[in-house]
Amino acid sequence: MTITYQVERLEHDHGDDLFLVKRYEGGHNHMEEADEVIELEAIDDLMTLRATDVEAYEVVMSVCASLLERGQPIEALEG
Repeated sequence: MTITYQVERLEHDHGDDLFLVKRYEGGHNHMEEADEVIELEAIDDLMTLRATDVEAYEVVMSVCASLLERGQPIEALEG
């Protein structure tokens, strides 16, 4: 299995934006739905936070890791 990262312009409900797409290629279980899409603005904000306040960045990343471990759906976070 090969993992690649690409910047792609994708459409969403409010127009289109640039996203970082993590794509899984090869292997016997490859499915298009397995691709991960990350909004570039979120990465930019995280790197800015890391450069200006390392402690706050570590707290945010810790919370994100905890939510991922629990399997919390993104839709529930927005509510």
